[in-house]
Amino acid sequence: MDIKPTRQNLDNGLEPNRPLKEQVDAAQRNASDSDSATTTDTVTVTDTAARIRQLEASLSSLPDVDSARVQAIRQAIADGSYQVDADRIATKLLKLEQDLL
Repeated sequence: MDIKPTRQNLDNGLEPNRPLKEQVDAAQRNASDSDSATTTDTVTVTDTAARIRQLEASLSSLPDVDSARVQAIRQAIADGSYQVDADRIATKLLKLEQDLL
């Protein structure tokens, strides 16, 4: 199946017959060349930012789902012992709504 573009003359700065990676590499080289000729920027990371980075790293090692808790809830549903606390759910929903206001 031959799919033809709907707009022939898109001017997005890309060269259609040149590999994209090659174009990106060239653009990065040009940007670094012009940056070195002008000014040098510096970045200082605060203690808070460093701590956040450490916390993110430790959190990334944790599983997304607590499989043991999921299995326990599945088992409780299967054997009919799972209880829904409607008051607790309603209270938390109301609190969420109030926090959004």
